[in-house]
Amino acid sequence: MKFVQVAFFSLLAVSLVFGQKAPTKAAPIDPKASAPTPATTMPAFEITEEDMAMIRMLLNNEMFKNSFAEQCTAESATLLGAEQAAKSCNCAYDGLIKNDKLLYALATTDNDDGFDKWGFDVIEPCLPEKFTAEMGKAFVNQCVAESGEAARSVCECTYKEITKKYTVKSLVKSAFENPEKMQMDLVMIAGGCALK
Repeated sequence: MKFVQVAFFSLLAVSLVFGQKAPTKAAPIDPKASAPTPATTMPAFEITEEDMAMIRMLLNNEMFKNSFAEQCTAESATLLGAEQAAKSCNCAYDGLIKNDKLLYALATTDNDDGFDKWGFDVIEPCLPEKFTAEMGKAFVNQCVAESGEAARSVCECTYKEITKKYTVKSLVKSAFENPEKMQMDLVMIAGGCALK
């Protein structure tokens, strides 16, 4: 999801440099009222309503939508499966461009970890409620591709144990908020399955 932030900042830079008019009396957006910015992330600059309108216009084009969907799908397919990843990513894009709070947070995040802190809010409404057969197949196939065919039973066991411990949303949230902890937890689950 780092791609979203990079692409967004590229579009934002173009809009602010080439689209910026002389200063107006447009009221800046109040970050406390408008953004779910984490306490550790301070806004890099203020964004006016006019700036937000330009950001929405730039993001609401097919080129950005397709690029967002392709990158998001590629990053999500291992967990969600290709079909569900495409659905969830298109849904996330549609939600992002309609949510001024998230757009504001994206535009004003001044550190590399900012998207990880609130990016889950973009994808969360678009995730399936339960693990699907496609998700299981995608996970096991990726696991086998990385570990070898001999590890198939361990991969299947690991997926089964993950579905017992996590919901889809809690797993994805963990991947956003603390990927190292989640990775360690998955290693421990896989280790337990290898010992069975």
